[in-house]
Amino acid sequence: MSGLEPVVFLGKGARVMLTMNLWSSVGLCNGATRTVVDIIYQNNHQPADLPIA
Repeated sequence: MSGLEPVVFLGKGARVMLTMNLWSSVGLCNGATRTVVDIIYQNNHQPADLPIA
């Protein structure tokens, strides 16, 4: 993970870029950029409180 934190805080509309190849055949490769359009939580889980900025 090259010094990256294991947790990342995201929100709808955030721009993200991959820093490693995850699934190249579907475009999830190093340098790919996308925009978060929705966030899905596991059953019985809710979003955590936002960190204080």
